Amino acid sequence: MSGQSQGAQANLAFDAALPFDGSSEPYHFTSITLGATNTLIDDGAQSIRGSRSHIEERVSRGLVHIRGSIIQNIVPDELNRILPRILGSSELTDVFNDAETVPAFQVMVDRVAKVHTYTGCKIDKAIFSGTSGKPVKLEMKIIGQTEAESAAGGYPALTYSVQQPYVFSEGVLVLGGVTHIFNSFVTVIDNHLEPEFNNSRTATDIVAADRTVALAISTPYTSTEASLYNTPVGSDAGISATLTFTKGNQSLLFTYGNIKSLARTPPVSGKKQIRLPQQYKAYKTGSTDELVVTH
Repeated sequence: MSGQSQGAQANLAFDAALPFDGSSEPYHFTSITLGATNTLIDDGAQSIRGSRSHIEERVSRGLVHIRGSIIQNIVPDELNRILPRILGSSELTDVFNDAETVPAFQVMVDRVAKVHTYTGCKIDKAIFSGTSGKPVKLEMKIIGQTEAESAAGGYPALTYSVQQPYVFSEGVLVLGGVTHIFNSFVTVIDNHLEPEFNNSRTATDIVAADRTVALAISTPYTSTEASLYNTPVGSDAGISATLTFTKGNQSLLFTYGNIKSLARTPPVSGKKQIRLPQQYKAYKTGSTDELVVTH
Protein backbone atom coordinates (compact mmCIF):
# COMPACT_ATOMS: atom_id res chain seq x y z
CA MET A 1 0.00 0.00 0.00
CA SER A 2 1.44 3.39 -0.98
CA GLY A 3 1.82 6.24 1.51
CA GLN A 4 -1.02 8.62 2.11
CA SER A 5 -1.15 12.15 0.68
CA GLN A 6 -1.11 14.41 3.74
CA GLY A 7 -2.37 17.98 3.58
CA ALA A 8 0.60 19.10 5.68
CA GLN A 9 2.88 18.23 2.73
CA ALA A 10 0.93 20.28 0.15
CA ASN A 11 2.36 23.45 -1.40
CA LEU A 12 1.04 26.53 -3.21
CA ALA A 13 2.73 28.96 -5.61
CA PHE A 14 1.72 31.79 -7.96
CA ASP A 15 3.56 33.09 -11.00
CA ALA A 16 2.88 35.73 -13.64
CA ALA A 17 3.80 33.29 -16.41
CA LEU A 18 4.82 29.70 -17.01
CA PRO A 19 7.01 27.83 -16.23
CA PHE A 20 7.11 27.63 -12.44
CA ASP A 21 10.69 27.79 -11.20
CA GLY A 22 12.86 29.13 -8.39
CA SER A 23 11.55 32.66 -8.94
CA SER A 24 7.89 31.70 -8.40
CA GLU A 25 5.96 32.98 -5.36
CA PRO A 26 5.21 30.51 -2.52
CA TYR A 27 2.22 31.14 -0.23
CA HIS A 28 1.07 29.80 3.10
CA PHE A 29 -2.55 28.64 3.06
CA THR A 30 -5.12 26.96 5.27
CA SER A 31 -7.27 25.37 2.56
CA ILE A 32 -7.59 25.08 -1.23
CA THR A 33 -10.60 24.01 -3.26
CA LEU A 34 -9.39 25.40 -6.60
CA GLY A 35 -9.80 22.72 -9.23
CA ALA A 36 -11.59 21.47 -12.33
CA THR A 37 -15.24 20.48 -12.60
CA ASN A 38 -15.98 18.48 -15.75
CA THR A 39 -19.47 18.38 -17.22
CA LEU A 40 -21.26 16.08 -19.66
CA ILE A 41 -23.58 16.84 -22.58
CA ASP A 42 -26.22 14.14 -22.28
CA ASP A 43 -28.52 13.94 -25.29
CA GLY A 44 -30.74 11.54 -23.36
CA ALA A 45 -31.93 14.36 -21.11
CA GLN A 46 -33.92 15.79 -24.05
CA SER A 47 -34.25 13.15 -26.76
CA ILE A 48 -37.25 10.83 -26.83
CA ARG A 49 -36.51 7.26 -27.86
CA GLY A 50 -39.22 5.05 -26.34
CA SER A 51 -37.37 4.58 -23.05
CA ARG A 52 -36.42 6.54 -19.98
CA SER A 53 -32.89 5.14 -20.11
CA HIS A 54 -29.98 7.30 -21.29
CA ILE A 55 -27.58 5.54 -23.66
CA GLU A 56 -23.86 6.12 -23.30
CA GLU A 57 -23.21 6.48 -27.05
CA ARG A 58 -25.03 9.84 -27.11
CA VAL A 59 -23.00 11.46 -24.33
CA SER A 60 -20.23 13.99 -25.08
CA ARG A 61 -17.78 15.77 -22.83
CA GLY A 62 -18.99 19.24 -21.87
CA LEU A 63 -17.44 22.41 -20.44
CA VAL A 64 -14.58 22.34 -17.95
CA HIS A 65 -14.95 24.92 -15.18
CA ILE A 66 -11.84 25.94 -13.23
CA ARG A 67 -12.83 27.59 -9.99
CA GLY A 68 -12.49 27.39 -6.22
CA SER A 69 -11.10 29.12 -3.15
CA ILE A 70 -7.74 29.66 -1.51
CA ILE A 71 -7.86 30.71 2.16
CA GLN A 72 -4.85 32.06 4.05
CA ASN A 73 -3.84 34.04 7.11
CA ILE A 74 -2.37 37.17 5.56
CA VAL A 75 1.21 38.32 6.13
CA PRO A 76 2.66 41.60 4.82
CA ASP A 77 5.10 40.36 2.14
CA GLU A 78 2.63 37.85 0.65
CA LEU A 79 -0.22 40.39 0.63
CA ASN A 80 1.95 42.90 -1.24
CA ARG A 81 2.12 40.47 -4.18
CA ILE A 82 -1.58 39.59 -4.05
CA LEU A 83 -3.15 43.07 -3.88
CA PRO A 84 -2.45 43.99 -7.55
CA ARG A 85 -4.17 40.76 -8.57
CA ILE A 86 -7.26 41.73 -6.55
CA LEU A 87 -7.54 45.43 -7.41
CA GLY A 88 -5.90 45.40 -10.84
CA SER A 89 -3.33 48.17 -10.39
CA SER A 90 0.36 48.00 -9.57
CA GLU A 91 1.66 49.42 -6.30
CA LEU A 92 2.32 53.17 -6.32
CA THR A 93 4.40 54.02 -3.23
CA ASP A 94 2.50 51.59 -0.98
CA VAL A 95 -0.89 52.51 -2.50
CA PHE A 96 -3.07 50.09 -4.47
CA ASN A 97 -5.97 51.62 -6.42
CA ASP A 98 -8.89 50.09 -8.28
CA ALA A 99 -8.38 49.42 -11.99
CA GLU A 100 -10.75 48.50 -14.80
CA THR A 101 -9.03 45.22 -15.66
CA VAL A 102 -8.13 42.22 -13.50
CA PRO A 103 -4.73 40.63 -14.28
CA ALA A 104 -4.32 36.92 -14.97
CA PHE A 105 -1.75 34.70 -13.27
CA GLN A 106 -0.85 31.03 -12.92
CA VAL A 107 -1.35 28.81 -9.86
CA MET A 108 0.51 25.62 -8.92
CA VAL A 109 -0.83 23.30 -6.23
CA ASP A 110 1.31 20.41 -5.03
CA ARG A 111 -1.19 17.84 -3.75
CA VAL A 112 1.58 15.33 -2.94
CA ALA A 113 0.42 12.47 -5.17
CA LYS A 114 0.18 14.83 -8.16
CA VAL A 115 0.91 18.47 -8.98
CA HIS A 116 -1.79 20.60 -10.63
CA THR A 117 -1.13 23.77 -12.62
CA TYR A 118 -3.89 26.28 -13.40
CA THR A 119 -3.50 28.91 -16.12
CA GLY A 120 -5.34 32.14 -16.84
CA CYS A 121 -6.46 32.54 -13.23
CA LYS A 122 -8.17 35.71 -11.99
CA ILE A 123 -9.51 36.65 -8.55
CA ASP A 124 -13.29 36.82 -8.73
CA LYS A 125 -13.83 37.76 -5.08
CA ALA A 126 -11.43 38.74 -2.31
CA ILE A 127 -12.94 38.33 1.15
CA PHE A 128 -10.95 39.82 4.05
CA SER A 129 -12.30 38.89 7.48
CA GLY A 130 -11.40 38.78 11.13
CA THR A 131 -12.81 37.99 14.56
CA SER A 132 -11.55 38.56 18.08
CA GLY A 133 -8.54 36.46 19.05
CA LYS A 134 -7.74 35.24 15.54
CA PRO A 135 -5.56 36.16 12.55
CA VAL A 136 -6.95 38.30 9.73
CA LYS A 137 -7.94 35.98 6.87
CA LEU A 138 -8.15 36.34 3.12
CA GLU A 139 -10.29 34.09 0.97
CA MET A 140 -9.63 34.35 -2.76
CA LYS A 141 -12.37 32.95 -4.98
CA ILE A 142 -10.59 32.21 -8.24
CA ILE A 143 -11.73 31.44 -11.78
CA GLY A 144 -9.22 29.98 -14.24
CA GLN A 145 -8.98 28.59 -17.76
CA THR A 146 -7.12 25.26 -17.75
CA GLU A 147 -5.84 22.55 -15.41
CA ALA A 148 -2.79 20.38 -16.12
CA GLU A 149 -1.77 17.43 -13.98
CA SER A 150 1.86 16.36 -13.62
CA ALA A 151 3.85 13.85 -11.63
CA ALA A 152 4.76 14.31 -7.99
CA GLY A 153 8.03 16.10 -7.39
CA GLY A 154 7.52 18.84 -9.97
CA TYR A 155 7.03 21.62 -7.42
CA PRO A 156 10.10 23.93 -7.37
CA ALA A 157 12.24 24.55 -4.29
CA LEU A 158 10.90 27.80 -2.80
CA THR A 159 11.37 29.65 0.49
CA TYR A 160 8.25 30.60 2.42
CA SER A 161 7.69 33.86 4.29
CA VAL A 162 8.60 33.95 7.99
CA GLN A 163 6.64 37.12 8.73
CA GLN A 164 3.84 37.10 11.32
CA PRO A 165 0.22 37.34 10.17
CA TYR A 166 -1.88 40.40 10.95
CA VAL A 167 -4.20 39.68 13.90
CA PHE A 168 -7.61 41.10 14.68
CA SER A 169 -6.58 42.88 17.90
CA GLU A 170 -4.31 45.15 15.81
CA GLY A 171 -7.35 46.65 14.06
CA VAL A 172 -8.71 50.22 14.32
CA LEU A 173 -12.10 51.09 12.83
CA VAL A 174 -13.09 54.69 12.03
CA LEU A 175 -16.58 55.47 10.73
CA GLY A 176 -17.43 59.04 9.81
CA GLY A 177 -14.38 60.30 11.66
CA VAL A 178 -15.24 58.47 14.92
CA THR A 179 -13.26 55.47 16.20
CA HIS A 180 -15.39 52.50 17.24
CA ILE A 181 -14.69 49.20 18.95
CA PHE A 182 -15.78 46.05 17.09
CA ASN A 183 -15.44 42.28 17.34
CA SER A 184 -15.64 41.17 13.71
CA PHE A 185 -15.42 42.45 10.18
CA VAL A 186 -15.82 41.23 6.61
CA THR A 187 -14.94 43.27 3.54
CA VAL A 188 -15.63 41.85 0.08
CA ILE A 189 -14.13 43.03 -3.21
CA ASP A 190 -16.21 41.42 -5.95
CA ASN A 191 -14.90 41.68 -9.52
CA HIS A 192 -17.97 39.93 -10.97
CA LEU A 193 -15.91 37.75 -13.31
CA GLU A 194 -17.65 35.97 -16.17
CA PRO A 195 -15.84 33.15 -18.01
CA GLU A 196 -16.49 32.98 -21.74
CA PHE A 197 -16.44 29.72 -23.70
CA ASN A 198 -16.01 30.49 -27.42
CA ASN A 199 -16.15 27.15 -29.31
CA SER A 200 -13.98 25.65 -26.59
CA ARG A 201 -14.51 23.30 -23.66
CA THR A 202 -12.27 25.51 -21.53
CA ALA A 203 -12.71 29.24 -20.91
CA THR A 204 -11.23 31.36 -23.70
CA ASP A 205 -11.49 34.56 -21.67
CA ILE A 206 -12.53 35.76 -18.22
CA VAL A 207 -14.18 39.18 -18.24
CA ALA A 208 -14.58 41.54 -15.28
CA ALA A 209 -18.18 42.69 -15.75
CA ASP A 210 -18.55 44.91 -12.67
CA ARG A 211 -17.01 45.74 -9.29
CA THR A 212 -18.71 46.05 -5.91
CA VAL A 213 -17.18 46.57 -2.48
CA ALA A 214 -18.95 45.74 0.79
CA LEU A 215 -18.11 46.08 4.48
CA ALA A 216 -19.78 44.29 7.39
CA ILE A 217 -18.92 44.89 11.05
CA SER A 218 -20.32 44.12 14.48
CA THR A 219 -20.13 46.69 17.28
CA PRO A 220 -21.75 46.93 20.70
CA TYR A 221 -25.15 48.67 20.71
CA THR A 222 -24.77 51.56 23.14
CA SER A 223 -25.47 55.28 23.01
CA THR A 224 -22.09 55.65 21.27
CA GLU A 225 -23.04 53.38 18.39
CA ALA A 226 -26.77 54.15 18.19
CA SER A 227 -26.19 56.90 15.63
CA LEU A 228 -24.59 54.36 13.27
CA TYR A 229 -28.05 52.87 12.91
CA ASN A 230 -30.18 56.01 13.05
CA THR A 231 -28.14 58.41 10.92
CA PRO A 232 -27.74 56.26 7.77
CA VAL A 233 -31.45 55.41 7.81
CA GLY A 234 -32.38 59.10 7.62
CA SER A 235 -29.77 60.20 5.10
CA ASP A 236 -28.56 59.27 1.62
CA ALA A 237 -25.22 61.00 2.15
CA GLY A 238 -23.30 58.07 3.60
CA ILE A 239 -20.02 58.39 5.50
CA SER A 240 -16.31 57.79 4.99
CA ALA A 241 -14.58 54.88 6.69
CA THR A 242 -11.14 53.42 7.34
CA LEU A 243 -10.01 50.08 8.73
CA THR A 244 -6.37 49.71 9.74
CA PHE A 245 -4.25 46.81 10.99
CA THR A 246 -0.73 47.60 12.19
CA LYS A 247 2.08 45.14 12.93
CA GLY A 248 5.37 46.77 13.84
CA ASN A 249 6.45 48.94 10.92
CA GLN A 250 3.88 47.29 8.59
CA SER A 251 0.28 48.43 8.22
CA LEU A 252 -2.76 47.51 6.15
CA LEU A 253 -5.20 50.38 5.58
CA PHE A 254 -8.57 50.06 3.84
CA THR A 255 -9.94 53.49 2.89
CA TYR A 256 -13.58 53.51 1.76
CA GLY A 257 -14.51 56.64 -0.20
CA ASN A 258 -18.18 56.58 0.79
CA ILE A 259 -20.17 53.84 2.50
CA LYS A 260 -23.94 53.66 2.68
CA SER A 261 -25.76 51.55 5.23
CA LEU A 262 -27.99 48.56 4.64
CA ALA A 263 -29.43 49.21 8.08
CA ARG A 264 -30.59 46.33 10.26
CA THR A 265 -32.35 46.69 13.60
CA PRO A 266 -30.15 45.17 16.35
CA PRO A 267 -31.48 41.78 17.48
CA VAL A 268 -31.77 40.68 21.10
CA SER A 269 -30.33 37.17 21.41
CA GLY A 270 -30.70 36.00 24.97
CA LYS A 271 -29.16 37.73 27.98
CA LYS A 272 -25.80 38.53 26.43
CA GLN A 273 -24.66 41.91 25.16
CA ILE A 274 -26.87 43.44 22.48
CA ARG A 275 -24.80 44.09 19.39
CA LEU A 276 -25.31 46.19 16.27
CA PRO A 277 -24.65 44.27 13.03
CA GLN A 278 -23.85 46.73 10.26
CA GLN A 279 -23.59 46.18 6.53
CA TYR A 280 -22.37 48.81 4.10
CA LYS A 281 -21.81 49.16 0.37
CA ALA A 282 -18.91 51.33 -0.74
CA TYR A 283 -19.10 53.91 -3.52
CA LYS A 284 -16.71 56.15 -5.40
CA THR A 285 -17.04 59.81 -4.41
CA GLY A 286 -15.53 62.45 -6.68
CA SER A 287 -12.04 61.26 -7.63
CA THR A 288 -11.80 58.99 -4.57
CA ASP A 289 -12.31 55.31 -5.40
CA GLU A 290 -14.74 53.16 -3.49
CA LEU A 291 -11.73 51.41 -1.97
CA VAL A 292 -8.05 52.29 -1.78
CA VAL A 293 -5.64 49.92 -0.01
CA THR A 294 -2.45 51.30 1.49
CA HIS A 295 0.06 48.68 2.52
